[in-house]
Amino acid sequence: MSTPAFAEPAPTALPRGSSAPPRGRHRTPVGLWIWGYVTLGFAAFGAGILGFWWLAALQDPDGGLLVGLFAIGWLLPSLVIALSGIVLAFYAIAEERLGVFLVAMASLICHLPMALTVLGIAGLGVL
Repeated sequence: MSTPAFAEPAPTALPRGSSAPPRGRHRTPVGLWIWGYVTLGFAAFGAGILGFWWLAALQDPDGGLLVGLFAIGWLLPSLVIALSGIVLAFYAIAEERLGVFLVAMASLICHLPMALTVLGIAGLGVL
């Protein structure tokens, strides 16, 4: 069917007062900045715990405290980063942003196996 002669053409610009950014301009969303800072914070937290882990290794040759600190210091940040990578991947798919999706996949691919490995090491330490 053809469109009637009196049909209005589709608007090409956003209506006035719209909160969407203009076309062609990509702004980094606030959530992405928050995700980045949280990731860096957990990495710093993990590095600090690993420092305590190293000091505990000097004091506790049996390794009981050693394994516990290792698990907390490496497992927790890795799991948080991997899970936030999954959330970020869904955001990137919804917004059709390839660069953000690649960052999310890199985060997930790097941190999920590391977290699972550390979980196995901690499990062996408990046994």
